[in-house]
Amino acid sequence: MVFEFLAYLTGLALLALVALAWVMHRDPFHPMIYFGPMLLFLYAFLPLYLSLTQREELRDLLEVQDLIYVQSLNGLGALGLCLGILIGGAPAARGRPSGPWLPDEDFARRLAGAAKVLGLVGLAAYAYMLANVGGLAGAYGRAYGGVWADSGHVRELQYLTVAALVLLLAARTGRRLAPTDWAWLALLAGPWLIHGLLGARRGPTFMVLVALGAGWYFMRDRRPRLTMAALGGLCLGLLLLFLVAHRDQIYLGSDFDFAGDAQVYAFDAHPGSEFVYGAGAILHADREGTYWWGRRLATVLFVRPVPRMLWPTKYDDAAAALGTPSIETNMGVGTDDLRETVGWTGALGAAPGIVADMWIEFWWASFLVLLCIGWCHGRAWARAVGQGGVWTPLYCSMFAVSIYLVMQSLEAMLFRFLLLAVPVLLAWGCARGLGALAGQRGFATSPETG
Repeated sequence: MVFEFLAYLTGLALLALVALAWVMHRDPFHPMIYFGPMLLFLYAFLPLYLSLTQREELRDLLEVQDLIYVQSLNGLGALGLCLGILIGGAPAARGRPSGPWLPDEDFARRLAGAAKVLGLVGLAAYAYMLANVGGLAGAYGRAYGGVWADSGHVRELQYLTVAALVLLLAARTGRRLAPTDWAWLALLAGPWLIHGLLGARRGPTFMVLVALGAGWYFMRDRRPRLTMAALGGLCLGLLLLFLVAHRDQIYLGSDFDFAGDAQVYAFDAHPGSEFVYGAGAILHADREGTYWWGRRLATVLFVRPVPRMLWPTKYDDAAAALGTPSIETNMGVGTDDLRETVGWTGALGAAPGIVADMWIEFWWASFLVLLCIGWCHGRAWARAVGQGGVWTPLYCSMFAVSIYLVMQSLEAMLFRFLLLAVPVLLAWGCARGLGALAGQRGFATSPETG
């Protein structure tokens, strides 16, 4: 009963914070409005659902005292993240700017050009990977399919299409989209829509749809009504659950027979559930007394970007030097390691969720880290609505990868955000630099904004 009470309490507290954020800011794109439901699902609804519908199965995996302990940490961690968001976004409550940020004509043209260059590079990478696996049939002719390249850098180049998408929408702020712009948006979003829908992948689907939606509304300096935003979020959530539930039936050549039993492991008391695996990861870290203290993050930030041709054994070397699991195969706890501490084997590919991920990284300091993560999201939103400019595509990128942060881990979100943010900043800087150069030579007629 204590476990269920804590889950109810967590849910009520999250709902109250979502309501507070809405009363304060009236913006459906405030981070609390979309983080709240995701945290509510993972740390309130899911534990309650598992406890009320599969009590015995859940107790076979986790003892009652362990469930109470883990749920206490989950609730505190989720509330810490939300508190950071509210603190970071507080400056926006002091007033909106007198008018929307608008780029001048020359800067908008250069920024759109930079976006298209990035987009073409990303599209070329996707086309190469698609050809590498035998075209659409080879990539998506099986369940959970996708494109591939041996080089990780080539695989990650396809993220340039999302960076290009938010940049192109930012360049058109305050202007109507031309038919060619619509064509470019469809072209840039196409690879991720194909990958997300035919590959039955929730992360890519969420990322591209959110980037399109948020970028579109920021470009028009408007927001959807709360009811429309809530309905859209519900539909998106149901779509993601549908993709996961029917992953085995979604591929080219399938009969798309969705009448059979859906396999949504998140709704089963199973080591593949984010809640169950996250609980196991917390208990494993405590019983082993092993916390990473930022060493996995150091691998993501400083080792992962190094080309494999220059350092073929980079992940193994980093794991040996830092004493961490190799991020090439595991970002959390080894699947077999859990058997020694909690008595069951973790599901391959399972993710712990943000609270467990931060706990095994920073132990009790994780609550401070979660507060800082939330603050970063809140401050980015405040800058996007208060200043515009480059903060608009940066915040849209942050919004687009938020699902990876909550449902998987900080590492899963961080490297994707960097793959979007770095090209955005470089393209923005190049557009401004070219404008300054043109002004020095007497070709610019108006100052740039941005």
